[in-house]
Order: sequence, then C-alpha cells, then structure tokens
Amino acid sequence: MQSNLIASVHILESGDSETWGALRERLILSLVRCSKALGRFGYRVSPYSEQSLGMVSQASVSKIHEIIASTDCLSDWIEPLDPMDPFEAELTTLRRALEKHGFEADSEFWKTLGPGQIVEFYGEDMVQLYRSFNFFAITGYSLLDISIYEWYVLWSRPKQIIETLVDELSNTLKGHIPVKPFATPKHLVREVHNTTNSEAFVPRASWLEPLNLGTLKSNSITQPNKKGFICTSRGEMIALGKEAENIQFI
Repeated sequence: MQSNLIASVHILESGDSETWGALRERLILSLVRCSKALGRFGYRVSPYSEQSLGMVSQASVSKIHEIIASTDCLSDWIEPLDPMDPFEAELTTLRRALEKHGFEADSEFWKTLGPGQIVEFYGEDMVQLYRSFNFFAITGYSLLDISIYEWYVLWSRPKQIIETLVDELSNTLKGHIPVKPFATPKHLVREVHNTTNSEAFVPRASWLEPLNLGTLKSNSITQPNKKGFICTSRGEMIALGKEAENIQFI
C-alpha cells in the first residue's frame, strides 16, 4: 500500500520542488538501470525489494538523492566496460571511485589485487564509499536493500570478528600503512533481514576471507589531510535458505 507521503511535495536543496512520487520514480529508474548494467557481467541483482521500497517514504530527500547519484554513477562507470574482461572492469571502476572521492591507494596495495577479490574503501568516519560490484556474486539483497539499510540490519557475523575488524581498521587510520595482510581470520557472514513481504525469505551464508588492507591518502587540494582505508577479501557462498539459517557461528 502506498504511503500518503508519496503524494506530498518536498522542497529540494536546489530550491526547486518535486513530488515525492516523482523522486521515487527517479530512484526506481536509477536502480533498474544499474541492475541491467550489472546483469551484463552475469550478476542477477534485483533493483529493490518490497521492504526497501517501503522504506523510501521514511528516508530523507537528501538520502534518496544520495542513492540516486551513487547508483547512476556506478551505471555510468560500468555500462561502457567489457564484460568479457571483468577484472579490468573492476580495476577501472575502482580507479574512478578513488578519484571521485579524492583518495589514492599506495602502489604496493595495487600489486596485491587479483581477480575475484572484493574491494571496499571507507572514509575516516568508517562509512563505506565504494564496494566492487563482484560482491553481488555472494549476496541476495537488492541494490536498494544495501543502500537504505545499515550493514548490521542485513548481515550478522561473530562478535569477536567484529571487534577484531574494528581494531585493525582503526589502527590503519592512525598512521600510513601501504598494505598489510589482515589478522582477522576467515569467518562466516550470514544474511538475516527478511526484505520481502510476499515471498519466502532465502538468506545466504558465505565464508568471507579478509586479505589485505591499507591506508588511503588524499589527492584532494581542498582536503589534503583526509584519510581513509581500502581492503580486500574473498567470499564464497556456502548455504542457501534453511541451511543458511541453521549454520551456527563458532
């Protein structure tokens, strides 16, 4: 059932007005476009789920604009790329994302990158700025799910792993680490949030193996002192549906 907010009018930051329904439609079109672009690389990613679309009416206008901008940006990057060379496509997209956010990874870190690795990078506030699109090989969540929900709502992992990760990543920001292997061990990550109202929830459980991490330095003239971090991992889905729900953390 549509929210009454859909019929309301919001004043956007630009000073123009746009109905919530028009903004919602732009969001849907952006998500559908990105889903099709990812499909060229063999990733079957839904644009949105029933629950995530329902959450749109509770999000701020600025949040919706942010999702549209980032989704359109990813589509712009990957649409021209060759699906027959997915690793080069991932490298090209990573370079563009780093440039967009004003960061630079050390040359030693680039040497560690290889096919099949999931690459992510974050700002100093620990907010994720980029995730390589091969991540969609191991998740069943939609594009809007991972854009509108917090990480801890969608996935669970062992508490001790979370604590180890936070310590490692925090230390990476204290100095400059060109690249180092993760100390955090391979562990289980499980999808836990049911994002559908009418179909059976089919969660996935995956092994995630942290590989390397390093400090990002600024290449921005206006923010020369900002920092971030970049990391890689490998993921492998090992269970689906009830099997995933029944797997216990060790």
